[in-house]
Amino acid sequence: MSMLLTLARVGRTARKPTQAVRLALLRLPALGRVVRAGPSAIAGEGLFVLRPVRAGETIGALELGPAGPQGRHTLLVGTEHRLVAKPSRFLNHACAPTAALEFTTDSAVLSAARDLPAFSELTIDYNALPEDVGTAFECQCARCRAAAAPSRIGGQPS
Repeated sequence: MSMLLTLARVGRTARKPTQAVRLALLRLPALGRVVRAGPSAIAGEGLFVLRPVRAGETIGALELGPAGPQGRHTLLVGTEHRLVAKPSRFLNHACAPTAALEFTTDSAVLSAARDLPAFSELTIDYNALPEDVGTAFECQCARCRAAAAPSRIGGQPS
C-alpha cells in the first residue's frame, strides 16, 4: 500500500513525472470512475477507459460546464457551446476512433465503437462532430503516424 501512496504523491508533486510513473498512476484505484486522464502518444494527455468495455456499451456522459463562446475545450451541444470539464476534455482525435459521441439537446454521451481492453485510449473522430473544430491541426493518431502522412483536421490553417 505504501508504494501506491508514494506513486500518488510523486504524480501530484513532480513537475514533469516520468512516463512510467504516469502510466502507474493511471492504474491506481479509480474510486468508481470508468475513465481517467493519462499520458497519450497522440497529444501528450488522453482519456483512458479503466476497465474492459464492449462495443456499443455506454461509457458515460461527458462532464459539461456552462455555455460560452466556442473555444479549444468547448463542444456544440444542442444550440450552445458548452465547456468540457476534465478529464473529458482530454478526448483526442483519431481517424479510426475507439469511441463515438451521441448528442441530445443538453448532453453528449460517449460509447465504445469497438471492444476495448482496460487502459485503452478513448478517441473520437473530430470530423464527425456537429461543427468544425476551432483550430486546424495535423492529425497525430497511430494510423497517420504509421503512414507518415498526417491528415489535416479542421478548417483552413490560421
